[in-house]
Amino acid sequence: MVAKSKHTQTRKLTPAVQPDTSLRSITEEPPLSARLAFVVQFRRGAGQTESDFAGRAEHMATYKATRFGSEEELVAFLRQVLHTVQAEPEQEL
Repeated sequence: MVAKSKHTQTRKLTPAVQPDTSLRSITEEPPLSARLAFVVQFRRGAGQTESDFAGRAEHMATYKATRFGSEEELVAFLRQVLHTVQAEPEQEL
């Protein structure tokens, strides 16, 4: 992309963040897939004690969501969704 200033100088604009392809070339693995992305929101105060681990998790590709009240419930949800998604053929989002 090229931008001109008031002084008619032309300068090339570059994105602020460049993709990191160095690891990909080394491992030959595909980039992180959006099919495997989650948003995890923790309830205020979560994690202050071992027994207080609660919040909400949502899978970004399918919008499946759950509320969890323990670390085990969160991990069980993540495993269940990942198992289902990885068993399905990959589709364009």
